[in-house]
This record gives sequence, structure tokens and C-alpha cells, in this order.
Amino acid sequence: VEARADSPAHLARRIGGYSCVIAHRLHACILAYSYGRPLVGLGWDKKLSSFFTMIKQEAHYTDAPDLSGPQIAELANSAMTTGVDPAHHARMQRTSLEAFETLAQVVVSQTRAE
Repeated sequence: VEARADSPAHLARRIGGYSCVIAHRLHACILAYSYGRPLVGLGWDKKLSSFFTMIKQEAHYTDAPDLSGPQIAELANSAMTTGVDPAHHARMQRTSLEAFETLAQVVVSQTRAE
């Protein structure tokens, strides 16, 4: 087990360096995917399931309540073998950037209107 990260940036770099991420929290999965890391989602809510559908990684998501260690390892091996589709990953990054740019424009225009 690694020591606690001393900053959000340190945590992001650490996650970005892993060969595979196994997580049940949406933001950990988003961060791993943003770095192009294979990931396994251990679901407990609709948001995580929807995210894995959006990134076309449904095969590496499960909401089974009683997974064994070997079953999780099998999912991780599958995720690492399959990897992240570079073309889809690039599309998702572009879409996200465009959404942030649109949000920034709205915020700026609202600020100017006040």
C-alpha cells in the first residue's frame, strides 16, 4: 500500500502511472481513463455503469456483490489485454474539452451580463 498522496496532482500522477486501475469510485475511473489506463469498475451506482458504457468498456464493469479476488484479477487481466481504444479515447477527450470550452463561454457571458 502506498503512502497517502500529498496533493491532488500527486494522486493524479500516481493513478496515471498504474498499469491498471480497479475502482468503485467514478472520479478514480475518470482519472484513470483520462490517462488511457485500463480499468475495472466495481459498480454500486448508475453513474459508474453509465460511464463504462460511455467509454465502451462494459466488459470491465461489474456490479456483482460477491466477487472473489481471482474474479477481479480476471477482469483486470482482460482490461489490460484489451486496453483502451485510442480512437475512442481521443474522441472522448475532444468531446470533454469542447464541453469545458462551452461551459467557460457561458460562465464568462453570465459574468459580463451581471
